Amino acid sequence: MYMLHRDESKQPDTNFQGVSKYCVIEQYFNGGAKKMEPHYRPQILSGALCEINYNFIGQTETYGEDIKVVLEQFQISNIMWLLNEARKYRKPNEKAHLTSSTYLQHWKTVDIWMIDLLKEIYADDFEMFNYPLSPF
Repeated sequence: MYMLHRDESKQPDTNFQGVSKYCVIEQYFNGGAKKMEPHYRPQILSGALCEINYNFIGQTETYGEDIKVVLEQFQISNIMWLLNEARKYRKPNEKAHLTSSTYLQHWKTVDIWMIDLLKEIYADDFEMFNYPLSPF
């Protein structure tokens, strides 16, 4: 069991570790996984992943390929034209410059106790979506 205390008079750190601590761990301790803000809540709690017989689950990491599969399932023709049209309205991705090595650098700033706790909080998600427990 981990105990956290944050001085309410101070703003939370906005580095990767600070955001992880404030947005995930503190919310988890203050109300459990079900009370966490939906963006940070374990995905297994965010829908009926086990009750619905999905025929497709896309992942952020493979979005470009996944959207093509979805469009094909709906028998949308001229997929490349549609994707090109959609790109015209897309806002710039400020994270597009991030690489795998940048991602790993962020994780190196996180204390090991916090990594272990994040693994515990999201264990079912890691298993369900076949994510590695130690990407770093």
